[in-house]
Amino acid sequence: MLLVGSLRETQNVSWFESNSEILPPILKNNMKEIPILYSTPMVKALLAGRKTNTRRVINPQPIIDHDSGFVFDGRYKKQYSIHNWQDKFIDDFSRWMPEDLLWSRESWSPKYVKGCLDEYKIHYPGIHPWIYKASDETAYPHAYAAHGWKPSIHMPKEASRIWQQVTNIKVERIADISEEDCIKEGVQSIDWTTGGKRYKDYLTDSSGYGHPDHDFPTLTTAKESFRSLWQKINGKPKPTKDGYIIYPFDEAAAKEIPSHGGAGVGHVWKNKPLTIITNPLVWCIEFKILSTTGKP
Repeated sequence: MLLVGSLRETQNVSWFESNSEILPPILKNNMKEIPILYSTPMVKALLAGRKTNTRRVINPQPIIDHDSGFVFDGRYKKQYSIHNWQDKFIDDFSRWMPEDLLWSRESWSPKYVKGCLDEYKIHYPGIHPWIYKASDETAYPHAYAAHGWKPSIHMPKEASRIWQQVTNIKVERIADISEEDCIKEGVQSIDWTTGGKRYKDYLTDSSGYGHPDHDFPTLTTAKESFRSLWQKINGKPKPTKDGYIIYPFDEAAAKEIPSHGGAGVGHVWKNKPLTIITNPLVWCIEFKILSTTGKP
């Protein structure tokens, strides 16, 4: 229990003061509790213990200028030597740092009538007042009809059940991800009786794996699987204040964009400007799971 709970929120301040000599300095002063969004497949990977990495696009993208030998942050006009820029960039701009706590936001639904949470807790003490699409969709089919599954962005902190602690932050291009890190991203796999391990094709298969004798789409490597997952999440244009933006995994994925049609062609989506950032730089967040049943 030493690595959980924010000093700004805990009511047990005297315990922290009396044990301050055994706490890392970052826990004494700077540890934050930060919300983080996950899709339903990735929530399932967290619950199964497969996922200990996540990657998020850096926005705005750093500008790497090989001619000048500098990297520019893209917003505040800071510059770094091209040879050792990542660590300084992380210190200046990363929202997440080692020891920070992440509380997961996922698709959810309340068991109570809107505005009656306190009353629910009184009448049903000890019974969790929320259900979650990733694990409860089959058990509570009425929930969708009654309330609808709420978008993860609207999940209150009190309802979050999956808490993680950041262990490392790094910066890399998404296509440079290693096979090992793809596995740590939580891609689903299956062991064939013959032919070894195969990995899920998220672009083609939306229903998960069936019986081993059935024919369902799989890929040879975890990296191919992660690429399909990235494309499913980030391979569609998303609205911005000026138009749309898209982050294809690699050049091959960029050429598959319907309105793009190849380099320098068709940078328009729904009659608005389309920004295409191929193989973007991403924050690589490594973490350990502290709890899947609420704040530890």
